[in-house]
Amino acid sequence: MRRTERNLRFIYKMSDVLEKNFFAVFAAVFLAILLIVTLADQVVFAKGCRELYDGVLRLHILANSDTQEDQQLKLKVRDRILQEAHQLGLGSGCEDLESVSAQAEQMLDKLVAAAQDELLKNGSEQKVTACVTKMYFDTREYEEFTMPAGKYNAVRFTIGEGKGHNWWCVLFPQMCLPVAFGEPLDDLGFSDEELRVLKSRPQYEPRFALLEWAYSIREN
Repeated sequence: MRRTERNLRFIYKMSDVLEKNFFAVFAAVFLAILLIVTLADQVVFAKGCRELYDGVLRLHILANSDTQEDQQLKLKVRDRILQEAHQLGLGSGCEDLESVSAQAEQMLDKLVAAAQDELLKNGSEQKVTACVTKMYFDTREYEEFTMPAGKYNAVRFTIGEGKGHNWWCVLFPQMCLPVAFGEPLDDLGFSDEELRVLKSRPQYEPRFALLEWAYSIREN
């Protein structure tokens, strides 16, 4: 009987505590649930970023300077490179980053020659150099997609001193070539995690800023 009375007193006491501190308890439970959901979302976001870093090949064209003339030359070189890459069939038959990177390496001399020819046609003696490399990109928006900050594989073209603003697009999965030539985009094969990152908008996603901050800390 005494044990039952003690249990009842304990229950009444706890009920009284919960009643007096209802909002504090509710807030603690809500924050705990929010933390769990946020952490789970961050795991998915990080997984999507890693998959993009390991599966995307980007095109990067760096202008000689920021003068109007050099920026216009950059765009003419861009158009010529895209045209040549399209004619050579860059990306055709490639199902992964390794195969398209190897294909880009094989075509690199022809792409450079086309870019150099375009400069000469426009009266410029600037030299073009190119390489397939891995380089850091800030968060960038592309058409309907957002590419998160990070290190990506890229085909990089440098015009002259390469001190001007750049132009970029995504070569693989094939996005910029079909868009440039008015062709339909086929199923690009992105995973659900990748699409979740790609369809985010940086201005509403603090994670993009945190990602850039993390990379800046790592590089310094």
